[in-house]
Amino acid sequence: MPVELSSKSVDEDINTYNDTVDALICFGHILTWNDSAKAYRKGSIYALGRRLDTSSANAIVKNGTVTPDLIAVVSPQYGIVGEAKPSFHGTVEERKDDLKQLMKYDDDLVGWPIVGEKIERSDVALLVHYSRKGDAREILDAATQEKQFRITRNFAAITFCRMTQVQEFMSLEHFWGQFSDGGLQKRLRPLFVPLEPVRPLNPTLMYDDPPPLPLLIQLTWDHVLNRLIPEEAFQSGRRGFEIRCSSQQVR
Repeated sequence: MPVELSSKSVDEDINTYNDTVDALICFGHILTWNDSAKAYRKGSIYALGRRLDTSSANAIVKNGTVTPDLIAVVSPQYGIVGEAKPSFHGTVEERKDDLKQLMKYDDDLVGWPIVGEKIERSDVALLVHYSRKGDAREILDAATQEKQFRITRNFAAITFCRMTQVQEFMSLEHFWGQFSDGGLQKRLRPLFVPLEPVRPLNPTLMYDDPPPLPLLIQLTWDHVLNRLIPEEAFQSGRRGFEIRCSSQQVR
């Protein structure tokens, strides 16, 4: 019985991780995609885990480096920094580090993938799983009232949830705060993003948070180690292979 519970817990962790990656990609996609042209908007781009530099005015990390889960250049003048916290629950004290992490992005960050690496205006977004919507709202309300969460930029929180009907969708719903772009906010009430056409546009399998170890092992085998074996070796009919590689090579 304990083994079954442990296996179930691992499966849940892996599902949550994969859902979070898909949610980040779907959010980045809708911020940069032109539906009518069926192409990414000119001048727009998004990236997972890109490092940005903070300024001396940053309230949390002065003249340092931050690595948000997602950044999106919606236009050359407007960007969004996103952070995913799928299991955002508990008390304000328990979420203190998460709140501080969000406040790190309340800055004129440098390192955006545009000319000059600076953007005129940026919002901060928090992504949580739909099951944590009520918890997240209570935490954000309380932290704001207690002045433990202070942010001068526009800040918004959205939920994500995988929905299965005829095909799979990622549901993205705005539920707290506001975006500078009222049109974007209106779209997210909720917005269902179809995974089948969207997911292949970005093959990313991980975000800035490390995956559960079993998933990391699987990804390493599927996408790294077996590619170190020449195709002709597989075709030779051999039953076993010795793979020699360094940790740096795998990384």
